[in-house]
Amino acid sequence: MGTSNWQNISYCVGVLRRLKPASVLDVGTGFGRWGVLCREFLDVWEGREARSLWQTRIEGIEAFPGCLTPLHGYVYDRLHVGDAVEVLPALGVYDVVYLGDVVEHQAKSRAWDLLDEAVRHARQAAIVTIPIGDNWPQEMGWDGNAYHTHRSVWEPEDFDRYPGARRHAFSDFLGRMYLVAELPGGASDMLPRSLRAADDAAIARQVFRGDAEPLSSELLDRLDENLLCRALTDNPGLHIDLSGSLIFQLPATVEIQKSIGRLQSEDLPWVPPLVATVDALFQHCVSVQSGKTRGPRDLTPPAHMVEVLERLAAALSSLAAQAHAHAEIPVGR
Repeated sequence: MGTSNWQNISYCVGVLRRLKPASVLDVGTGFGRWGVLCREFLDVWEGREARSLWQTRIEGIEAFPGCLTPLHGYVYDRLHVGDAVEVLPALGVYDVVYLGDVVEHQAKSRAWDLLDEAVRHARQAAIVTIPIGDNWPQEMGWDGNAYHTHRSVWEPEDFDRYPGARRHAFSDFLGRMYLVAELPGGASDMLPRSLRAADDAAIARQVFRGDAEPLSSELLDRLDENLLCRALTDNPGLHIDLSGSLIFQLPATVEIQKSIGRLQSEDLPWVPPLVATVDALFQHCVSVQSGKTRGPRDLTPPAHMVEVLERLAAALSSLAAQAHAHAEIPVGR
């Protein structure tokens, strides 16, 4: 029975509530999670609780008939059984095409075909949830479902193929990176305002700013190697929100980013090379000793990683405060 992570559920429901699609195609229904959630938050939450009042058209594609149950017949308006790469081109247009943990089950070339078709069949967006990196081994399920196998590896940069793509990263319970990508639909030239390309500031990473409790050692012990190449500062060419990832929830990481922001606001000539050095140090902190590990149980944080980040946070905070005070000194004094 197809299932997947829960960490992204509220975020994806929020995307659906923002888009308010009148039609949804759920590619890879599994046991029907997203059929139920779409029905609940697109119909029931609009006051259409009785089945006779439902207005949202929800269809699904499922490659493995063994996944289908009476629940599917109740929640979905129509089900299409078969490989999505072959089935989707023959279907019509939907406001949203949802691909939940489906793309990685195809070889990369077939996966690109599937994504391109999803965008072509979506008026508003194709929403993709997908594990990131090569630390997600998965073979045929106990029920004989050959589609259970992971056949391709993905990175956030893969979605550069789709202009205007929004990316939001999470960590699963083992600390591995998991991505939600919202790809603007291509079924109509008239995209809704919410999907038009926004400026970098509008879709930049929204870093958690509240009082953060230190993460447990159990979670820190599973920081995924696929996060290790991510810098502290935003890459304007890659719109990705990493605030749901473990390393970016560390209080020290949050403080470092705040200090970098304060320094950058002073527009001083020595700040850009300093920021580049800090990024390099950050990447080194979290990548040293990572090696070529593959299994989640082998992933351990480098020695003193958190301590180094805390010291770096304190130093940058002091530097930012001094730079701000110096900038406020009147000229001539």
